[in-house]
Amino acid sequence: MLRGYRLDATELHKMDEPLWFPGVGLGLRIWQGRYEEHDNTWLRWVDVDSTPIRTGQERAEAERQRADRLVEQLRQLDVEPAG
Repeated sequence: MLRGYRLDATELHKMDEPLWFPGVGLGLRIWQGRYEEHDNTWLRWVDVDSTPIRTGQERAEAERQRADRLVEQLRQLDVEPAG
């Protein structure tokens, strides 16, 4: 369970998940999944829609998949990509 509190003047107010930090435009929430070869429960940064912000590894994998799709599309057009 993730608990957070916001200080408003002299009072503490319980925050709902995701814990939202308006100054940086990000939230934190508990996330279950795989990270660096480990399945576990983690804290993840999320955007305003509660979508997890991708890690560097996740971004790299998405770009590899995108590149593979583009290569396949070129080959379907009988174009052999260089490199």
